[in-house]
Amino acid sequence: MLRATELSGRGFTLIGVTAVFYIAYFVVAGPLSFFYLSRSGRTYLSWPVFAASALAATAVTLLVVRLALGGPPQLAHVSVVRIAPGEDSVILCDIGLYVPRDGIQRIEMEGTSPRRSSWLSGLPVAAGPPASSAVRAYLEYEVPVRERSGGEGAGLEVPYRSSLKKLQAKWVGPTPGKMAGSATLTLDRGFYRMSGRLTNNLDTDLHDVRLVYRETPTRDVCMHLPDYPDGSGTRRPAWAAGEEIDLGFIFSEPHHARIGDPIGPLPAQRDRRAGTLARDIGWPQRVWYGSFRGLGFGLIGFDSLESVLLLRSLYDRLPPDSPGKAEDRVEMLRTGGRRLDASNIVGSGDLLILGYGPQDSPLPFSLRVNGKPAAGTGTTLYQVAVPLERVVRSPPTTAAATREAAP
Repeated sequence: MLRATELSGRGFTLIGVTAVFYIAYFVVAGPLSFFYLSRSGRTYLSWPVFAASALAATAVTLLVVRLALGGPPQLAHVSVVRIAPGEDSVILCDIGLYVPRDGIQRIEMEGTSPRRSSWLSGLPVAAGPPASSAVRAYLEYEVPVRERSGGEGAGLEVPYRSSLKKLQAKWVGPTPGKMAGSATLTLDRGFYRMSGRLTNNLDTDLHDVRLVYRETPTRDVCMHLPDYPDGSGTRRPAWAAGEEIDLGFIFSEPHHARIGDPIGPLPAQRDRRAGTLARDIGWPQRVWYGSFRGLGFGLIGFDSLESVLLLRSLYDRLPPDSPGKAEDRVEMLRTGGRRLDASNIVGSGDLLILGYGPQDSPLPFSLRVNGKPAAGTGTTLYQVAVPLERVVRSPPTTAAATREAAP
């Protein structure tokens, strides 16, 4: 997730400009000027020409720096939007914010709810072994604690040197849309059946959707709705904005997860894939853990950001791979991102909808640096809680026929 909050494209561009400038300066101030003066018989001007080249290079450097380090602030983000009916939305963000300025910069979030606490702070990173014994520069960060009743937005003052800083945010406030409709889980003669209709009123398309709910205290069900081709060479979102889906149809006769299934969406058709989160026969063993085993032994990082967000969203509902001492068992270590876990939604009996926003989506809330908006794109995962009504239909009971004995 740390790499997803970096502006690597801008960094490579600046490094390329620097390399081209140094090569051009070396050629002009060195061999090019020397050969020109040698052919014209004025080699005595070598030092004056070299000094003039150095002054010109300095002027060009100042101009390039002002142009390259100018402009508005830019950001890259990884955001999780948590939506529940009757409550303010909660947005959890990791942000890489580049500010082309020096000095203390005031960073503020807009649109937060006065009834709930929102905050913005530096991104905490788990400490690793020190790379060197050099003393690190000491900088103070002021994190103001505001009153709930205050009208000002949550903010932070950060010292910048035309650099990129990693921030962490919790934004709480109203968002434009909600999920409309209802869902019902019916137990009829020992079988569970999902029904109801839901409409995506989130003002955004949802891609690679998962529907997760608790069927019994020991059984969680996961349904995967991948994006699908529309016949024109492009892929339609799994759940478009404004689209209504029939849960009864979605959960009827799906393709059940099996060993060897990819962790991503099925590429060929709009196929529904279902499974449970139970141990031994569930989705994690057949799909997710099997993909991990293919990476080898030892401590392995998972490079797929979308899969990392998905697993962190369901971490507390995932069973252990193997209770024994098998050498190829998978043990997931969560060194951070505990706040992204939405397992409590599933555990409370609600339906959890997990879906990704469009690729390179903007930051879900407004962020300003010294009053100026910061623009950028990133990855957004939506965690939507939908109340799940549970109905138990008992089979009709027939009383035994009785006949009154004759006197």
